[in-house]
Amino acid sequence: MTAALELRNQGFNAYLVEREAELGGHLKHLYYTFKENDIQNYLDSLKEKISKDNGLKVYTNARIKEISGNVGRFTTTLIQDGTEEKLEHGIIIVATGGKEYKPSEYL
Repeated sequence: MTAALELRNQGFNAYLVEREAELGGHLKHLYYTFKENDIQNYLDSLKEKISKDNGLKVYTNARIKEISGNVGRFTTTLIQDGTEEKLEHGIIIVATGGKEYKPSEYL
């Protein structure tokens, strides 16, 4: 979400493709950082900025069917609610969702 907003700040249009019903990913399950920052307020502010930005198109409950092309000229076919849509774009940023490492030794 922040990458899409930063692209918009530079004047580029952007697409956000989310397979879930709403944006937020793992951030939806976090509430405070070690510095005691309120993560949910931060997430809400990101969602608000995204919803107000006309150059940023959001696709929720969407799946990527196909990606073709090359750097600077990609075509991505999405499926959302049974409807296919083709997007033409120059770059792809993949955010698959990270998980913390849980060691098996030394706590």
